[in-house]
Amino acid sequence: MTATEISSPNHAGGWGIGSPIRRSDLALLRKAIREGWDVPKGTRREIMDRLKECLESDRHNGRLAIRAAEVILEMSRQNLLTDDD
Repeated sequence: MTATEISSPNHAGGWGIGSPIRRSDLALLRKAIREGWDVPKGTRREIMDRLKECLESDRHNGRLAIRAAEVILEMSRQNLLTDDD
């Protein structure tokens, strides 16, 4: 695993089971959200769980956490967050 990725056994929105999350993946996700791609509610929950992993990870010098925060902000702008996010 490199310094800009985090892996998880969870499946979330196109990331395969156990696949790493890279900054480029988060940039693509942010673009998809900004362009209005359909994100089913169940998938949103899984995506948020993976994004929270990125935010809580301190071994990536913050770059991955910044990208995750940008995705969360974009989800908020597009009204894709629920009250429990």
